[in-house]
Amino acid sequence: MTNSNRIDPSVIVSRIDSVSNIEDLKREFWNGNVEIYDSTTGKERTRLAKSLSWDGFDFDRPNTRESRTTRSLILENVNNTTLAILAPGGQVYQLGDTVRFEASGGSGWGGGYSRRAYTAENQIDHLNEINISISKKPTYSNVPSDSPTARPAKDDIELVEKADLDKYRNRLTEGINVDVPESVNGWELVEIDRRDDDIESSIIASQIVTKMQWSNGERTNITAQWRGSYNCWYLSVPIEGVLSDKCVDKYMYEIDIPHQVVGTDTIIALAKKAMNEMNPTDFQTSYDLRESENIKNESSLHAGSVPTEFPNQLGDWVLEERESHNLKWFNQNENSAWHNFEVRIDSNGGVKIKNHSEDEIHDRRTVRKFTPSGDPYPGNINEGDMYKWRRRDMWHDNWFYSVAFMIQTSKENVDRIKVKNLNEQAPEDTELGTFDHELSTDVMKTMDRDNGSILAYS
Repeated sequence: MTNSNRIDPSVIVSRIDSVSNIEDLKREFWNGNVEIYDSTTGKERTRLAKSLSWDGFDFDRPNTRESRTTRSLILENVNNTTLAILAPGGQVYQLGDTVRFEASGGSGWGGGYSRRAYTAENQIDHLNEINISISKKPTYSNVPSDSPTARPAKDDIELVEKADLDKYRNRLTEGINVDVPESVNGWELVEIDRRDDDIESSIIASQIVTKMQWSNGERTNITAQWRGSYNCWYLSVPIEGVLSDKCVDKYMYEIDIPHQVVGTDTIIALAKKAMNEMNPTDFQTSYDLRESENIKNESSLHAGSVPTEFPNQLGDWVLEERESHNLKWFNQNENSAWHNFEVRIDSNGGVKIKNHSEDEIHDRRTVRKFTPSGDPYPGNINEGDMYKWRRRDMWHDNWFYSVAFMIQTSKENVDRIKVKNLNEQAPEDTELGTFDHELSTDVMKTMDRDNGSILAYS
């Protein structure tokens, strides 16, 4: 323990009229003497509790209910967060201290409750008059609800390592002088929240930044949020691996550290690093596939309206559903080998051909999908990830595959004017009547000779 963590008790004695010596000071201090509290800061009380010798001290409180004897003395509160307590027995426990104790409780994520005893060791993330708690298994997304707890008055708690409370004090009293960038690499600040205190009734610094959010101008955000319940920041970004190779899924990465104090300046620096590494135009919102006259108001618009104009009928194929995320055509020619097949384009440009009779499906979905564990989705077609976030680019590069398939599989003549209009919207030099859409339109090649069913793809 360094000298900076201690205070000369005689200095406090000299301030208090009701005490004349160190023993009086300890008794009045433990009993919560108002005069002591009014004449000291929380930091001084924490240092005082560490400086006094509590050997042989009677921690019973007179004239109180018996249950009060099990309560610790709260030494320091900052921003409604308890930073230090004096426990019965004389030990000072602080937010962030590493402790070890015997505990019993849940068996982990998704498991049932168990009374099995085990040794818990981690840094304290919460303190009150009765309990201390530690995170059983801190993660990048959540702190478990079954965090082990111990009662300092009853449980044997081993103090492994003390924390530096100044880091918590600095974070919890950060004021308005934090430089929050308005724009970084095209990401624009769209929201900033601050803690709004009545400055006359609180000694805690007001205007503490609690949330910062930058946007790409559409629906992708980089968000820094203060988690007051866990005394930590989290930072969410739309792609894994930008800040760390540890993440829960591709949509969220959190600096979730109740045990390592991350200040506002640090979280802003991390956010700036992420924004500089990600081009905001890469994170495009997918198109809304409804016709503009069917969109009642702008608030119900999924995103920008799709720029491609589709006819309601294209040869054998009739457009029967037009939703914000999907367009669906059905082949209604009973004489066609593709009768009852469905062609669907989603708002990202993914193309799916489905045989309703046999439930055979094939899709041209060149955007990669991921499971929550971060592993590639088994149904991925393309091993590349060029369209991973560029949803509109994928639309422009993909929609005409489905149209070429419908034109080339129609037994009935396709209106030449419709084909001409679609060719003009397709990429340069793309003739939809002859474009290779990677499907075999030869019925003999798509016929399953064993059971006679017709497959969409060979």
